[in-house]
Amino acid sequence: MKINVLGCSDGIGRGLRTTALCVDADILLDCGTGVGDLPLEELFQIKHVFITQ
Repeated sequence: MKINVLGCSDGIGRGLRTTALCVDADILLDCGTGVGDLPLEELFQIKHVFITQ
């Protein structure tokens, strides 16, 4: 299992990204602002998105 932390801060601004984790290249946990940093090829690999409360 590979986990890529795309964002984990509680703010938006320079150098801050809200929560988003990519697991094994095809699962996204939450969809914070860090997802925007993924290359288009990696975005196309995402098949499942889980949103937490």
